[in-house]
Amino acid sequence: MRSLRQVKEALSCQLCWRITLTVFGLILVVESAILVPTAQRFVQGELDRLANHAVIALEPALLVGGEARLAEFGAMVGQYNLAGIALYGRDGRAILRAGEHGSLAYTDDLSRAAGMMAERIGRSVDGSRLDIAWRSGRAGEPLVIARLDASHMRGEARAYPRNIMEVHEMVNDTLGGRRIAIPYCTLCRSAQAYFTDEAPGYRPLLRTSGLLSRSNKFMYDLSTWSAVDTFTGKAISGPLRAAVVTLRQATAVTSSCGAWRAAHPKTTIVAPDGGIGRSYPCDPLHGRDDKGPIFPVGDVDPRLGVHEVVLGVTAANGKPVSFARAAARLALSAGERVTIAGVSVRADGDGLRAFIGAAKAPAHEAFWFAWSQFHPGTLLWERGR
Repeated sequence: MRSLRQVKEALSCQLCWRITLTVFGLILVVESAILVPTAQRFVQGELDRLANHAVIALEPALLVGGEARLAEFGAMVGQYNLAGIALYGRDGRAILRAGEHGSLAYTDDLSRAAGMMAERIGRSVDGSRLDIAWRSGRAGEPLVIARLDASHMRGEARAYPRNIMEVHEMVNDTLGGRRIAIPYCTLCRSAQAYFTDEAPGYRPLLRTSGLLSRSNKFMYDLSTWSAVDTFTGKAISGPLRAAVVTLRQATAVTSSCGAWRAAHPKTTIVAPDGGIGRSYPCDPLHGRDDKGPIFPVGDVDPRLGVHEVVLGVTAANGKPVSFARAAARLALSAGERVTIAGVSVRADGDGLRAFIGAAKAPAHEAFWFAWSQFHPGTLLWERGR
């Protein structure tokens, strides 16, 4: 009884609670201070390495020979990750331009700030290009502005096992130097990937809400408590809605692990224990949806069964387009083209990837009832038509 009374006294002690919460808060702050910048430091270090490698390779070529050798220097575009280059004299006169040089412009501020070490002066929105500048040791000390191909830093692939996603239903990650969020709705069998580093003034940290819209769980931002539509990425409440934020979608491909690793051998994958020492069952849902949707889904487009899996994508004209996964895979395996409304589908692993022209298009899979309800009037590719 005495022990029980001591426990009760400890629980009722406000000072004890304050100490406990303060210590716990300090642990969280310290972990955040250590863990959050780690990925950022890695990306920044890789960008610095890329810039330094370019300078080490290019500067000796600048130092050797006179004006006649500059043409040979321009021919180095395509090597050492060099996509474009421009050289300017002290007076701003263009000495040489080659490759992707259109926006590599001279400015007085840039000229004054440039030193012998490369400085990063810009990066494209998609992360594929990095612009750097430095003052060459060549006679006259020309200003060098180079555009480097950094696409390898955004070409990372990462696999998230479905059984882990079915438990957590949300991932916030950094991939290829970009912040992304991947909600997974078990009710709709949908996994979208959204960029979370493009909303001006905001850096959403998304969580699954457990609340449903047409049997699809919508997300919320932990920092602003704004609700975000999982299927469209559009903010539907809170400060993000007031700022008219719609998250841009990337592509999520659903494939077996073996086929994906064969096609993308450098893929990283979430550890079997999630990196937290947890045990995940192979089938967390235990066949929950085998008999159909467990919640009301409204009127369903009769062209396919409610649980037919489709790949959904938005065409260049804004029209939603869908492809029945099983039929598309059969057609591709038979050597047939799978295309409609300017959107084509190709195999990736044993999953599907969408293209508009030669460019990859954001796409994701979902049950037909979900895709057709969020995108009424969607075009449906049908084999043989």
